[in-house]
This record gives sequence, C-alpha cells and structure tokens, in this order.
Amino acid sequence: MKIIKYIIPFFLAVNCQLLTVNCFAQQIVKIEGQKYYLHYVEKGNTLYSISKKYDVAIGEIINTNPEVEGGLKVDQVLRIPFKKQDKKGRPDKQPQIEVRYISHVVKEKETLYALSKKYNVKVKDILDANPEAINGLKVGQTLKIPSLQSKDVDEAASKPATEDSLVIHHVRKGDTYFSISKKHNVSIDSIRLLNPNIGKLKEYQALRIPKQNTNWKPKPKPKPKPVLLDTTPLPIRKDTSKIKDTYQVALMLPFYLDMNDTIEVRKKLNEKTRIYYRSEIALQFYEGFLLAVDSLERQGLRIKLFIYDTQNDSATVANLLNGREMPNTDLFIGPLFKSNFEIVSAYAKKWAIPVVCPVPLSNKILLGNAHVSKVVASQAVQAECIAEFTTKNYPDSNTIVISSQAKKDKLLAKIFLRKRTELLFSKDSLINDTAKYVEFAKIYKDSIRPMLSLEKSNIIIIPSNDQAFVSDLLTKLNGFTKEYKIKVFGTEKWQNFDNIEVHYLHDLQVHLPCPSFINYSDEVVKSYLRKFKKRYSAEPGKYGILGFDVAYYYLKALQKNGLYFQKQLADIQVAEISNSFYFFKTGIESGYENGYVNIMKYENYELIKVN
Repeated sequence: MKIIKYIIPFFLAVNCQLLTVNCFAQQIVKIEGQKYYLHYVEKGNTLYSISKKYDVAIGEIINTNPEVEGGLKVDQVLRIPFKKQDKKGRPDKQPQIEVRYISHVVKEKETLYALSKKYNVKVKDILDANPEAINGLKVGQTLKIPSLQSKDVDEAASKPATEDSLVIHHVRKGDTYFSISKKHNVSIDSIRLLNPNIGKLKEYQALRIPKQNTNWKPKPKPKPKPVLLDTTPLPIRKDTSKIKDTYQVALMLPFYLDMNDTIEVRKKLNEKTRIYYRSEIALQFYEGFLLAVDSLERQGLRIKLFIYDTQNDSATVANLLNGREMPNTDLFIGPLFKSNFEIVSAYAKKWAIPVVCPVPLSNKILLGNAHVSKVVASQAVQAECIAEFTTKNYPDSNTIVISSQAKKDKLLAKIFLRKRTELLFSKDSLINDTAKYVEFAKIYKDSIRPMLSLEKSNIIIIPSNDQAFVSDLLTKLNGFTKEYKIKVFGTEKWQNFDNIEVHYLHDLQVHLPCPSFINYSDEVVKSYLRKFKKRYSAEPGKYGILGFDVAYYYLKALQKNGLYFQKQLADIQVAEISNSFYFFKTGIESGYENGYVNIMKYENYELIKVN
C-alpha cells in the first residue's frame, strides 16, 4: 500500500362539471376494468395519511398516480386501488404479514435497478418475488414489487398538499391532449412539459395547465432581520464536538507509481527523467492541492493528509479501503474514474463520510448517496443555466431549439424547454411561450428560413455534441447573418471541435456554458500562478488549478463548519482561481451537485464571460 502522509390551483378552473368533486372520497369508479376509490386531495393531506386511510402502500398510490411524484396539490383527484370493505366501511384487514406487494407493469426502457430505486427496495427482493425476471424485463410484463410500510415516513411522503400556482385540469372520459389544449388555449407541448410523468391520458388524472390560478397567492417573503456585523456568529453546527482540532483527509488519485518506477529502471544513461503520461493529471491536481493545504495551514487549519495511488484499478482501491486508518477519514477526495469512485462512495456511505467527485462523471454517482458532492456541473444543469440566461436577457426574442435525432441531444433540448416553461410561468405576469422546437436528421437551408424573424433577435439553441451536425448547422446558419440578427447557444464541448470556421463563432455570436473560467487579469489568479511557478518551476495546467480550488473550498468548509459542512456548502465563500461553487441537493436521499455555470461568448476572437 503506497501512502504519503502529510500533517495539516383556479380551483379546477371553476368548472361546473366538477362542483361535485367533494363526493369523490365516497365514490368508486371502474377505469379500464379496474375499480378505484376517488380521493379528493384537501389541504393538509399527505401521501402517508392517504395511504393509511385506504390501507394502500404509498408506492402503489404513486404508481397509479405518477403525477404526484412532484408533490401533492390541493384539488387533485387520486385514483386509489379498490379493496373490499368490511361492515364498518373500512378495507378488509388482511392477515398481518410482513411484506405486501404492488403490481407494476413494465414500461419501455425500465430496468430492475430503476424499479428498485423507484420503490425503495433491493433488486434481489424484486427477483425473489419475480424469478422469471432474472432473464430480463419485457415491456407489458407484470411484476410483484415488495412493499414494506416503514414506521419512519420519509420527507416526501409526509409533505402536506400545497395550493398549485397553475390551473388543474381533471381528465374526463373522451379528453385528449388536443381537446384539453384547445379548451385552455395553450399548446400541447406546454402541457406535456409541465406533466412529464404522464403519458397516455387516463380518466380523473390531474394535469397542470400553463395558466395562472387566479386564487393562488404566493407566500409573502419574510422581512430580513437587521444584521449586526460585530455580533453575528459564524454559522457552525450546534454539535460543536464535530469541530475537530485535526481532520483526516484522503486524496485518492491515479498516480501509476508502478509504471513510473518501470520507466525509471529502463531509463538509459544521460536520458532525462520521464513521467508516465497517464500520471500527469493526478500530479497536476496533487501539486495544486498542496498549495491550498499550505495556504490553509497558515490560517490555522490542521489536517492529516493521506495520499493514495489508485492506479485506476478496482482491486487496488478495494484493498486500500481495508487500511486501519480508513474509518477515521473525515473527507475523501476522488478517485477520478467512475468504477473506482463507486467503490469509495459505497464505503463512504457506510461510514457516513463526505466524498468529493472533482471531475465530470455521470450524475448516477449522486443517486441514493447523500454524502457525495460533484464539483463539475452536468450538461443537464448547463442546459438549465442556458434557459435561465436566455429567458432573463432575451424575453421578447424569437427562440428556436434545434436538435439532432440523437437521444442525448433530444434529452438536453427537453431539459432546456422544461426549465424555460418553469421560469416563464413562475412570473407574476404570464408570458406566452413562443419557442419553436425542431429535430433535423438532415439540415436544409430552406427549412431554417421560415423559422427566423426579421423583427426580433433570433436566439437559436443547439443542445448537441455531434460535431458533424453542429458544423453543418452553423455553416447553414452563417448564411443568414446578413439578413437576420442571430445568437447561437451551444454546449461546452464545442470548444474542442476543430472543424468549425472561427469566424462562424463570432458572426453567429456563439455562447457556450463553461463550468470553469480563468480570469488572467484577476490579482488572485496572478498571485496563484506566481506561487505555482516558483514552487514547481512550471505553469499550472487545468488540473493544477482544479486541485487548488477543490482543496481550498472543501478544506475551508471543514475548518469553518466541521464534519457537517455538506449541509452548509452554500455558506462557504472563497476566492477561487477557476471553479466557482453553488451547490444544491439533487434529491432527498441523493448527493449535491455544483450548479454554477459560466456563460461565455465569442468576441474579438476570444471567449469572454457574460453572466
């Protein structure tokens, strides 16, 4: 083991057809051959209280009414699976057994893992109840999902129903998306965007309509309390025992020390020392990390730093975690590769230790582990930031979203449009969303012109990482720049495309989201560059700067708030070199993601920050 040790809702739009809605709680209906109770959601109802009233598992209510995943809303009508009632009007009590089952019909693209997360059960338990599923799931297959009613009700199940700021439409027999859109004078796409969990319409489903509920009143914002600068204490945890004199930190990076040893042994006489090329990222990160440690040590922080060589090998990582010092670790930073990180994050979850992912990895690493935080904003977050920037800065523009037919590109487009709709309908005065969405398999110039406006600025969103698609589209768009005002928004990966004419990027005023940005004219940046060069006789690369920012931010958080620092990440204000931090929790039981994104624009043949 190689270790380096270092000390330091219009209530239902007032629809007269629904004035009898209060009797729903006593009504039993048959929908598609199955009987249901109709439950009218009232103020104060929770998923837990409804499940207890009808003796139906919470997961079964959610499965039957997917629209409640976003939270219960007053005036929703829920379909509760029918159970035979006894003379007292209550569902017959079945013999008390430890496990009850929910029936789930498999949908396209669903996996055992996704179902285990949805119903909060183990994959093994699903397979035990459905041994035929061992060979894979089939669309239309009915599964029995084990359902244990826990004594400890989670936060989502105990959250009371709230008034919806938008109009609620209850689906009636014969309703279609088209008829509903015509009735409320809104687009079908806007209805679908506000109701992402509803596919095929079923009677009594509650749809959110992009029209403001005139009876809804936003909660008044609390008046800020006067702050006395000299007497306001720093925000620290009440349990001061979690503030330690010395913190133990584990930095896990792929140094590939064995490969470097081999290179050294094989080196010829008078040959310069070479470093294994795959070691360079880890070494740069490590060098920046140590500079941050030195700076914080001078500010009174004491840490016991352990450096581990993961070698990008899962067996090596698992072996490292067997070290006697590991359970005493207060913070893990790394590893950098997904397979290695998953091993460490599972260990960190078991021992309730914060673990940091400093590089771009899939957001799956955040699912079900509240101890993980991810430094680099995902492309989904970047798409939402583009939606926020364009909605705020170009509210009256002609917005066009152009996607290729690739699944990932269409998903990013959907995320952008959903966020844009959310932003528009959260405002006091409603704005009619006129954004156009189009998918191209092959791009023709004549198919673009009809979408453009001569009177307004044309904001074109291209959420694609397909270099050939982007290059072809920008070439076509550039032919319109003399007639139309065009601004294009792309993805971070465009910076690496080498087949796009540079003048296209400027003529089309291309904007890109970038998680990191270095302002070389900033004095803090200049100072860091001088210190790095003085110590290592080299300029810091991208990872040398990332290592400093990550170390300084997280170690400062430890110093200020102790072992509970993750719940107070937003309180940490430091002078970063390149990476700014604005963390948000991605789910009740999931981890934290950095939501800070720079919006950069090509101007005078360089990228400048515009947000």
